[in-house]
This record gives sequence, C-alpha cells and structure tokens, in this order.
Amino acid sequence: MSFRRKLPNWYQLWRGVHTGKHTPTKNDIHLPLIYSTIWSDVARKIATSFSQWPIVAMQGYGPNDAPFARKQQALVNAQLRDADVVEKEVCTFLGADLYGTAVSQSLWEHKEEIQTKTTFQALPLSGERVRQIMKQRVITFDGNNHRNVDLLDFFPQPRFRKINGSMGMQWC
Repeated sequence: MSFRRKLPNWYQLWRGVHTGKHTPTKNDIHLPLIYSTIWSDVARKIATSFSQWPIVAMQGYGPNDAPFARKQQALVNAQLRDADVVEKEVCTFLGADLYGTAVSQSLWEHKEEIQTKTTFQALPLSGERVRQIMKQRVITFDGNNHRNVDLLDFFPQPRFRKINGSMGMQWC
C-alpha cells in the first residue's frame, strides 16, 4: 500500500505536472525530459516493428509452397490486426521502458454473442408473409490474442527464470 500511495506523485513528476506554489519573480519552467525521451523511444520501436505491411511476411521453401505461405501470411496478419496489436505493443514498449520489463499474456480467445435475426416467411396456404424472430449464437471473435498485464498485478513464483518449459514456474 505504501508503494501504491507514492505512484500518483511519481506519475505527476514523470508527466512534468508541477502543482507547487511558485514565486512570481522566478521562472517556473519544467521540461519533462524523461517523459519525452521514453515516448520517443516507444515511437522508434513501433516504427521499426510495424511500419511496413505485412507485419509478418512468409515464404515457402519449395516452388509449390508459395500459395500456402501467402494464405498463412494473410491469416496471421489479419489476426494481428483483429487483436489490435499496434495499440497493445505501444503499452508493452512503454511499460518496458518505464519499469525495465513488461508482461503480456498470450491466449486463444473465443467470443460468442447472442444476436437477434429477423426473417420473413410465406405461409403455405394463404401466402401471407409472417415475421419470425430468432435468437442465435454467433461467433464474434475466434483467434489468438494477447493482453498487457500490469506489473502490480503480476506475481511470479520466486527463484525461477522461465514461466513455462521444463524448468518453468508451477504458478504465476
């Protein structure tokens, strides 16, 4: 709790917000050098990683592998675009520059929603049109995704270097 109480003041110092009283006869100028340095580094990393399309390029080994590689490339890049990878990586790079490390959770996400569908059908004898309302489950997202995890909410098992693998953590 003592660490969390200090965070708002540190954030104001980082942003360059000065709330103290100043003397009218003195200049009160504060240049948030750390803020501008970190954001310029984040912008440089984003431009290096995501400035070209496609984000991930694939090519096959053999002469007959080119169509399959193009299909895989289109699928992976569509999944990255659907997962808003650029916006999330801005937060990842910012956290890495501020704290020295950043944690992202990689997952497969499956979302289903109930949507209402309206159809009109003709009755067999009279020919009248009848409105029919149906509720059905629709898959709205099914693909890989990742989330940025706040370092204050990340509790790794002590004395382990890897999260998973043969020498990985039992809990995280």
